[in-house]
Order: sequence, then structure tokens, then C-alpha cells
Amino acid sequence: MFLSACATTAPDKVFFAPDAVDGLVIMEVVPTPATYQIEAASFDPAQSRIESKGYVTLYASPAMRYAVSRAKPGVYALTAVSHQTTWYDCFNGGTVAFEVKPGEVTFLGKLDARPALADIAVKLPGYSMNSQKFYVLDTPRPAMTAPADMADWKGELTPFLSNTYPNVTAPAKAAELKPATFASGWSLLGQKVCYGYFNRAKDQPEPAKPAG
Repeated sequence: MFLSACATTAPDKVFFAPDAVDGLVIMEVVPTPATYQIEAASFDPAQSRIESKGYVTLYASPAMRYAVSRAKPGVYALTAVSHQTTWYDCFNGGTVAFEVKPGEVTFLGKLDARPALADIAVKLPGYSMNSQKFYVLDTPRPAMTAPADMADWKGELTPFLSNTYPNVTAPAKAAELKPATFASGWSLLGQKVCYGYFNRAKDQPEPAKPAG
């Protein structure tokens, strides 16, 4: 799994220039009292399908305004808000897709994770045995504000990068968010999950059997 290199690396040790082979993804977050993760995965828009080519995890904490992660170039869908990698609010029923390009800082906009965290608190068990994971499926779209709807996202993001990530010199660009859905999947043990094994292309009917 391609996780955030920025979550474990001191910000001043993160070097990211326009000639980088990967991309940098940033999302502004609404403060919450909880620590959580914002998850995205490679996405095939033509098939409405999550692929196993790349994954991104943005780690958010109560004192954080911006969550930052490296990402392989490609198209991604925002898949879930998760807590402790055990409880997931899955956005398979409606989410956004975006593209990450090499050598670019992609700003995704602003996420309010409070509705997703409330879903997790109300709809899922509070205790997990044997590392079992739990999912709220078919939830509404994540509560996001697109960059185009933010008054001065670049004017606010630029000083954050300069002060916190001084070695990030690549340009910051707004993501073009597109509506998306994707099929949920099944684990090898038969549990319905956000996506995974046996994940089919969404709404693709079974091929008709020849007559006779």
C-alpha cells in the first residue's frame, strides 16, 4: 500500500520539486476532537472501479489544518474516512475523483469529516475483536468544499507550505473534482467491504448466455 510519506517524515525533511516523479496531495480539514484518516485509491472512471495501482492516506489530527501525503501519479477516488484503520465510513455511493500529476501539489479542497465520524460512532460497533474491520456503506458524498468554491485557498495554503514545508517548491494547483461512484467489494471471508476482493465494475450486467 502506498501510504503517506509525510505522516512519518519531519516537514522540513520533505523535499518536493517540479521534477519529482510523484505528486503531493493536500487537503484542508475542519477541526475535530478525533484523529482519523482520509483514504483514496486508484480509480478507473470508465468502469467505476477501484484499482490496486495506488493508495493515498491523509492523516488528520485535532490540531491540524492541512493533511499532506505523497501520491503516485494517476486518477484517484476518495474512498472513506476511517478511524484507527478499523472503522470506515465508505463513500462508494457517491464521492469525488481527482487526478494527481508528477511534480505538482494537488489541492483537493476542504473536508468536514464530522458527519462521517458521526456515522462511525452511531452505526458501527464500538469494539473490534481479532482486528475485524467494520464499514458503513452507501453513505452520501463526503462533506467537501471544492477549491473553486473557496475564496482564497492559494493565498492561505502558500504561507502554510512556506512555513511548514520549506523544501516543497513545486506549484500548487486546484484539483478538478468529478462526481464518482464505485462498487463495494467482498473479502475472502465473505464480508462486504468498502472495496476489495471480487470488486466488480459498478453496474456492469453479467454477459448474456447464448441461447440453446
